[in-house]
Amino acid sequence: DRPGPCPLFSFQGTCGVQPTSLNLTLPLSRPFTLALNGPGSVTEGATAMFTFTATAPDGGPVSWAPGYPTCGEKAVLLGSPPIEDGHFLCSFPDGPASTTVSIKVRDSQGEESSVASVAVSVVNVPPILRDITTTSPVTENGIATLSSAIHDPGKGDSFTLEADWGDGSPAETFALNAGTTSFKRNHRYLDDSPSGLPSDTYTISLSITDKDGGAGAASTEVTVNNADPV
Repeated sequence: DRPGPCPLFSFQGTCGVQPTSLNLTLPLSRPFTLALNGPGSVTEGATAMFTFTATAPDGGPVSWAPGYPTCGEKAVLLGSPPIEDGHFLCSFPDGPASTTVSIKVRDSQGEESSVASVAVSVVNVPPILRDITTTSPVTENGIATLSSAIHDPGKGDSFTLEADWGDGSPAETFALNAGTTSFKRNHRYLDDSPSGLPSDTYTISLSITDKDGGAGAASTEVTVNNADPV
């Protein structure tokens, strides 16, 4: 009988074909090298720098993957940072909050890396009353005007202000809208203290609390002069 065709790979002696040795070299799949560093905790209103390193598997250039870098839902990426700079800035407008800062890159072939992230806790900062002034002295039955600046780096903070005027009248509470940076309030002093002196001094005690429970306090004084009887 006529022999059939020889197989593609033959053992020695089969079909008169000597064995063939195949040496195949397959390319190794190397991962991206990606690292992100930055603070894990910041105060509200702060701006923080995050540094990174990124290398493609073939050692070639990398670019940002779409949507990256990102500072997360509770922070803001400042500008459009070039990837060559190796760093970028995030602003944290309000706390308390938690957010995740992340990066992801792609190589020249469009292949994308995994995501590198840093979890960031944003801490609330209590409000501070500054530059407190009051109309002083005033004559009894006169009106004293109290004013103050409010310092709070939290962009979304509203406030509750309480004023104890020091004359025995009930303390007053005022609601201040988010973004308020100063206030002015009036109070009538009906009588100076019956001390027999020409004038008396009252201490005005103030407390302020932001929407997140951060609190500050301050005080000032007002002098009330006795009015001659009519």
